[in-house]
Amino acid sequence: MQIVRENLWIATNQSLTSLNGLDNLQEVGESLQVLNNPEITNLDALRSLIKVGSIVVLNNSKLEDIDQLNSLEEIEGGIIIQSNPSLLAIDAFNNIESLNGVLFVEKNAALLEVTGFENLKSCLQMTISGNDNLLRLNSFENLSSIGPIRITDNPALNAIVGFNNLTSTQQDIGSIDIENNVSLIEFDALQNLTLINGHLNISWNSSLETISLPNLEKIEASLSISWNAKLISTMGFAALEIVNGDVVIARNDELTQLSGFDLLNEIGEDLTIGNNGSLESLKTFENLSILGGSIYIHSNTSLTDFCGLTHLMESGWSGNCSITDNNYNPDCSEIIEATCSL
Repeated sequence: MQIVRENLWIATNQSLTSLNGLDNLQEVGESLQVLNNPEITNLDALRSLIKVGSIVVLNNSKLEDIDQLNSLEEIEGGIIIQSNPSLLAIDAFNNIESLNGVLFVEKNAALLEVTGFENLKSCLQMTISGNDNLLRLNSFENLSSIGPIRITDNPALNAIVGFNNLTSTQQDIGSIDIENNVSLIEFDALQNLTLINGHLNISWNSSLETISLPNLEKIEASLSISWNAKLISTMGFAALEIVNGDVVIARNDELTQLSGFDLLNEIGEDLTIGNNGSLESLKTFENLSILGGSIYIHSNTSLTDFCGLTHLMESGWSGNCSITDNNYNPDCSEIIEATCSL
């Protein structure tokens, strides 16, 4: 058998140890799904597979590798690799250049690395989440078109690099979430990104010290940098000019100076800066002249310098302004009257 024109499901076979008999299979017209097979350790019999509609590899408790899928040349839809607790590596998709669906790599407890996507150029959506032992993500250097990216809840992940061929995310759906990766130290990715067509959320990464997105000019929705306990620098936003949603910078305990927002001219909604216990100054906002919402600056117990907001006040902004429980708490009128710091 060389072609299955519709779906091929290999599912819930309690004693199945191999896929022998599928050695000549070259094409699956719709979805190939390998689900709930507790004794399968590899996909050796699928070495001849060249084309599929989509792939789901889910909940195969002894499956250790899927390298045998490396002959694949075309996947019309997406790839889901989820809940395979013995899977050590993904190095199976080197010939794939585009996915018209999702790439989900989730809850593979033993997975150490995600490789094999070096030639991938486009993908509808990417989620790398809940992989307890994943150490490094560096396999997407040629990716140039993608919708949302979620890299979340990978407790051992210490480095995200690559994605440097990406200059923008896809229209209306291109948000980026880097969240709850508690060992993440190195975020040296997306260095050529200029436009995010959605929100940017970098939160709950308790080991992250710096953020560098040096060419990012515009975020179409919100920017949130929150709960990064060791973050000491935001210098990586040196090109950012416009955020069309909220800007929230909160609960970054070691952040003493907000820096890198020197070109930020416009925020479409609220500016919230709260509970950054070491933060001393807002000087970096000196170029801010347009704010579509309110100002909430609260509970920054070391904050004494608000002079970075003087230009905004002098530009005629007259929205709601709440400044409370900081080391110094001027009224907005005092900021414009040059009593902007202690």
